[in-house]
Formats: sequence, C-alpha cells, structure tokens
Amino acid sequence: MQTPPSSQNLKVENILLNDQGNYVLCDFGSATHKVLLPHKDGVTAVEDEIKKYTTLSYRAPEMINLYARKAITTKADIWALGCLLYKLCFFALPFGESQVAICDGTFIVPDNSKFSFKLHCLIRYMLEPDQEKRPDIYQVSYFAFKLAGKDCPVPNLFNSPIPTSLPEPLTASEVAAKKSMTKARITDSVGPTETSIAPRQRPKAANSNVLPLANTVTPVKMTMPSAPVSNGQKAPTPGSGQPSMQPQPQPQPQPSSQQHRVLQQLQPGDLRLQQLQQQHHHHQQQQQAVQQQHANAQQLQYLQYQQAVQQSLQLQQQQALLQQQQQMMMQPMYQQQVAQAQAQAQYAAMLHQYQQAFNPERTTSQAEEEPIDGSSYSEQANKRWKAASVNGRPQPTPPPPSFPQRTC
Repeated sequence: MQTPPSSQNLKVENILLNDQGNYVLCDFGSATHKVLLPHKDGVTAVEDEIKKYTTLSYRAPEMINLYARKAITTKADIWALGCLLYKLCFFALPFGESQVAICDGTFIVPDNSKFSFKLHCLIRYMLEPDQEKRPDIYQVSYFAFKLAGKDCPVPNLFNSPIPTSLPEPLTASEVAAKKSMTKARITDSVGPTETSIAPRQRPKAANSNVLPLANTVTPVKMTMPSAPVSNGQKAPTPGSGQPSMQPQPQPQPQPSSQQHRVLQQLQPGDLRLQQLQQQHHHHQQQQQAVQQQHANAQQLQYLQYQQAVQQSLQLQQQQALLQQQQQMMMQPMYQQQVAQAQAQAQYAAMLHQYQQAFNPERTTSQAEEEPIDGSSYSEQANKRWKAASVNGRPQPTPPPPSFPQRTC
C-alpha cells in the first residue's frame, strides 16, 4: 500500500471559495509521500525542511520537539486541521506561536462560544499532543459527519476503533477557577516563617581611651582660635548639653581633653568625605565637558557637511551655466559655417550652369574636368573676341550669353 500524501501546510490562508460556492484546498507545494524520520534523516535536515514548508502556529508537537525522534506522518495534518477548525470558530489560533503551549497541548475555549459542546470536544480530540493517541482521518471524519447528521464517506483503511466519548476541553472560567484554588492551597499550606539568623550586632570600640557618647548628648563643633591643628586648620570644639526649647542659646561648657581627642578622630573622616564629594563633583564636570566636546564635534561635522553640499551644488550650477554659454557661442559659428557651405554649393552650381550654357557642345565629362573657377571660359572668350577683329579694330564686346532653361 502506498504511503498517503501529507499536505504539511494546512491553514486558513490555503482554503479558497470557487464560483460554485465550494471550498477548495490549494498550495500543494509542500505535499509529499515521504515520512520524515529525524533519527535517520538527521535533526538538522528535517528541521530545515519543516521551516521551509510549514507554519509555526500549525505545527504538531512532534514537529517542534525533533529530539523525541518521532516520525512525522499524516497525524501532523490532523493537528493542523484542529488548529484550522479552532480559528474558523473563534478567529484566533489555539496556541499562537508558543512552542511550549504546542508541546503541552493546552488551549482554552472561550466562555462566550456559540458552538456546541460536541464541536469543542472534536477540536480537543484532534489537538492531542500524543501522536499515538491522536486520531486519523477516518476517526475525525466519523465524528464530523455525525455532527452534521450524515453518513461518513471515508473508508476505514486501518481499522481504527471509534471511541465511545471524546475528551473535554477547558473553558476560560474553569482555568481561572483552578488557578485561584491552587493559589489558595499554596497560601494555606505555607505559614509564617521566622529566620534563625541573629541580627548583626554593632561592634564595640576596642580603645578604652575613646569617650563613649550618651544617647542624649550630641557633639557640637566649635571653632577655637587658639588651638590650630597640625594640618593648618583650626580644631572645632564640641559642646554638650540637653536640648532646650528656649530661643536663647545656653553657654556651653569647655571641652575636656578626652572630648578633644574624640573630635580629632572625627575630623579626618569629615575631611575624607569632603574630598570624596569634591572628586565626585570633579568627575561629573569632566563628563559634562566630554559630552559638550562630543556635541560640538558633531555640530562641526554637520556644518562641514552642509558647506560641502552647498559647494557641490554651486559647482554643478557653474558647470551647467558654462555649458549653456558654450552652446550659445557655438551655435552662431555653426550657423555661419552652414551658410558658407550652402553659398559655396550655390556658387559652384551657378558656375556649372553658366559654362554649359556658353558652350553646350561640351560633354559632361569635359565640364567635370574643367576647374570650377571659370578660367577656361575666359580664355575661350578672349580668343573669339580677338579672332573677330576686322582691320585691326576690335569688335564691340559681345553681350553675355543668356542661359537657356534646362529641362530635366
């Protein structure tokens, strides 16, 4: 028995409506009798062929997970037929382009569906992730024609069994209810948690000479003009006392030697903090200067580009103007040369006519041999005038001969 052909490209875009109102399936460029075997043909070769001839939204799970090494047969067309039927019903694809959803076979039927529950079950029956459990064309046709109230014309070539019931799909409300129940169960099972890690204790000072500060006493820095520090700055002296609500300041007691040592230990930390702040401010200024230089460089490049474009346009305009001037200068010279050539041609033609009229007995070859400047005619005229003289007296100059009209 010959292997049945597999379309491998069933989708809504490949279904047309003819003039008789019948639906026609088209685009059989990907149809083949070959069964793709990833474990024999190679995963890369099969993957390239699948990407070339199929659409991701209509691919079966065995076409997504090629490392499962399952043969790609006509069962892939059954899966694509289920996706097509779902889109015809709900104007959307059941899995979109999610490969995880395709491999799991999880899809949702809308709550506002106007189609029957049996049709929902038929779609779920075709969209079976397990290739072995997925129906063939006879099983799908049996339930489809049964829903239409007609007999199934498709023969049962492989003696496929007819199940007594079809699997039921999940609706959107059922999926939402299951999610809420799962979340509530997880929340109830997990009680309040306590950490066994003790909080970090503040380390105590190892130097016993440092004066401990009370919680209610806050050191106040005071400038002392008579006590300069080794770094050139005057050491501030703090004062201690209870906070007072009166607006007038209370006199502060003189700091002791221990308090003075504490302030000397605190002062380098303050200086270090000021130095860090100054460094940060200097770094920000450097970054701003670099950004400003970059912006200025870009602006300069843009201005140079504009200038180059303007110069190019001006050069093109000058070249066009120069060409126009050259053409205008060459045109009169060309016309003058043409007029001279025409005048020379007319002069040669008139001279030739005059010579033929004066001596019509000359042959055409003789006329062509004579020069065109008329020298032979003048010589002959002089000879005839001299021969006609009587008694040494010349005859009057004969009138110029008239040119007879030539007939062509």
